[in-house]
Amino acid sequence: MNKSHTEQNSSKAPSFAKWLSPLIKPLDRLFDWIYSSQYNPMYRSGTIATGLLVIVSITGVYLLFVYRIGSPYESMVEIQNQIFLGRWIRALHRYASDAAMVAVVIHILRLMFEGRTWGPRMLAWVSGVFMLFIMLGSAWTGFVMVWDKHGQELAITGAQILNVIPFLEGIITRSFSGSAAIGSSFFFMNLFLHVALPLAMTIGLYIHTSKLNNPAWVPVKPIFKWLTISLTILSIVWPAALGPGADLLSVGGIYPIDWFYSFFMPIVWKLSAGAGMIFWLFVFFFLASMPWWWRPAKEKQPGKSVHHEESCEGCRQCYTDCPFDAIEMKPRTKGTGSEEVAMVLQDMCVSCGLCSGSCSQLAIGPEDRSGRAQLTRVKELKAQYPEGGLIFIYCDNLYAPGKEMISVLEKEISVPLVPYPVDCLGSIHPSTIQFMQTHFKNVFTLGCPPRACTARDGQSIFKRRMFENLNPAQPGKINLQHLGNIAASAGEKEYIRREFMKFAQANGILKNQASLTEKPTVVEYLKRFIFTAVFLAVIAYISEIPGGTEVNTSFIRMAIRLPGQVLETCRDLTLEELEKRPIHMRKPRECTAKALSYQLVVKMDGKVTYEETISPHGARGDKPLFAEKDIPVEPGSHQVDIEFKPLNDTQGKALVFNYSFKEEFTKGRAILVGYNGTTRSLEYKK
Repeated sequence: MNKSHTEQNSSKAPSFAKWLSPLIKPLDRLFDWIYSSQYNPMYRSGTIATGLLVIVSITGVYLLFVYRIGSPYESMVEIQNQIFLGRWIRALHRYASDAAMVAVVIHILRLMFEGRTWGPRMLAWVSGVFMLFIMLGSAWTGFVMVWDKHGQELAITGAQILNVIPFLEGIITRSFSGSAAIGSSFFFMNLFLHVALPLAMTIGLYIHTSKLNNPAWVPVKPIFKWLTISLTILSIVWPAALGPGADLLSVGGIYPIDWFYSFFMPIVWKLSAGAGMIFWLFVFFFLASMPWWWRPAKEKQPGKSVHHEESCEGCRQCYTDCPFDAIEMKPRTKGTGSEEVAMVLQDMCVSCGLCSGSCSQLAIGPEDRSGRAQLTRVKELKAQYPEGGLIFIYCDNLYAPGKEMISVLEKEISVPLVPYPVDCLGSIHPSTIQFMQTHFKNVFTLGCPPRACTARDGQSIFKRRMFENLNPAQPGKINLQHLGNIAASAGEKEYIRREFMKFAQANGILKNQASLTEKPTVVEYLKRFIFTAVFLAVIAYISEIPGGTEVNTSFIRMAIRLPGQVLETCRDLTLEELEKRPIHMRKPRECTAKALSYQLVVKMDGKVTYEETISPHGARGDKPLFAEKDIPVEPGSHQVDIEFKPLNDTQGKALVFNYSFKEEFTKGRAILVGYNGTTRSLEYKK
């Protein structure tokens, strides 16, 4: 007896994948009810994500030509003021990016739930992880290019995380101290990455789908069209937010934040930059390592297809039907007949079983689901139901509701209902249907929704075999009047019942004749319109929810970069010392240099508020000294005295700084104290 797909699927994902069921299944049913399973975006999250990135790329071309790296924020203000063109194109660019992130997250969760992370799918999964981080990097550079308050804080937060890496310590964060304006080269770099990274994603997408036969990169036209029109209307009605311009001497504050890509920033604000680094390392290694641990035990993994070469006719149909390129043609080594025969690549086979229905000679397929196994199973059913009845073939997997529908459908017909669960409808061989009809006459099949098939193309291949004469079709041997087929999900039980009753009525086995009516089309479209509008409005709202940190103090920002100060001591060598050294090293005078550390003392109204010893950087201590610190100050007028003096300068040659000023401190702003290399003195600016 063939194993049910429930058993089979439990072997494709670890048992703890069921934890995702309370999240995935309710969303599936909701979207089925809204859009029908045929156009349910939950089942097409991958192609929708790439379709949205196409929209992002197209709108980005226009923004590329009107953006100025010399005045980034000012150019964004001009774009925002272009009511009939720039404003809505920028909003469409933003909202399509946000929706793409939603689609990618759903895609990841669904693949985890279905157990599509391991084995032959490993390359697709790992390449997808890298594509996720490329997508995040492209989005972050885009937000920084805007150079509003959100872009500034995103850049600073990212710099703080990178600052955790030892050899990058302080290098990036110093650029955002406010001591100098951010140069055009910085925005050019962001612009270059913002354009180059999506191009890298194209290569990644090719690798991501390279093991699939006939991969789909973009959603079907109705979904792509509906998606584009809906996002365009949203962009016109609800323009994307543009926060206040960046100001490096502004600390904290509340401003619009796109939380789809900036969700990690509070980790740094509330904890530390180190916590932010740990978070991203955990996310990367958690996802990238899943093929090795998010998988079932070896003894629970499904059996792969096998091929009996001596029976093969070399028709190539299994080679064509395999959705994962797991079959190749090779020269015959056994039996007689065709010059080439099919061979299963065990490392590529995902045990979908579609090849079981491809071969006229029943020469290929998983042993327990092969054409021969199917015929044996039908013989057992004939003996079990000698009086006949209606065979109900249904996919028994994560999404299909066939098992739940048995008790409902058997009440509608006047003959016995014979359940026949399968792993995938596409594995059913045409001869199996023919053999069923010789005894049971009526066969009703319920397949998975499009793009929700665990074998990718099971429902479509079954329809083509039965109704479009795809090999190994048996024209005239299958009575199509007595063969019903629909594709539906668990959210469409009423639709399944209605279509089943139509089939039963047409074949004279409906218990109670009834008038079967369709749902009003206008109501269906209105429901979709309202839900789409609400869903996209939520995306727009999340993309601009105010966030940040409210700051009630002012700051003195120490940003002193002082060239290394060295204490040099020299002495004359004696003749004896010179004679002991090689000729090329006989210098009469020897000098040693010692880098000096500095003591920084900050006094506020005569009271010491901060004190620190600053040591020079570099392995030999010959690099500059950096005094970098935001020192909180109560708002108001204050007298500030700063001492920056060398320690142990016995020669008195190093620079000494005593600097004082009186200034009004404003809440949420910093007064910068830095070193002027021209005047060789400290100075401040507001």
